[in-house]
Amino acid sequence: MSNYSVDVTIKEVIRGEEAVKKLGIEGVYEYYFEDDEEALLVKGHVKVVDSKDDKKVAVNRSYFKMFSEGNVEYINIHRIAHLVSEQEFGETSLYQGAEHEGYLLLKVKKSDANPKLVYGSRGDGIGGVWFKLN
Repeated sequence: MSNYSVDVTIKEVIRGEEAVKKLGIEGVYEYYFEDDEEALLVKGHVKVVDSKDDKKVAVNRSYFKMFSEGNVEYINIHRIAHLVSEQEFGETSLYQGAEHEGYLLLKVKKSDANPKLVYGSRGDGIGGVWFKLN
């Protein structure tokens, strides 16, 4: 049994040129993305619903993992996080009832029509909350 429960939602998904324009990173786009990749900007929201003994719950972008439509994990999806301004889904600690939200900037293959995002899965890939990003 887990020591806490959270409510996780995806509030916005922006892909490609629209994501680049929203972030204002047109000038550095080619440096970070290969020809077969594009930006995927996801706004995540986490609320701590319950916490055993009222302990704080750590929340950060590394709890998100992304998978292709063929169920292959994208590796190093957070190495471009610094391109997101103050709206980034950063690291924090929350107590019961507290909420946190922000943007995740991810790389996705242009040919990947149905990528998925998971929050809070175990190291072996079991569990977590899964989201379709198309």
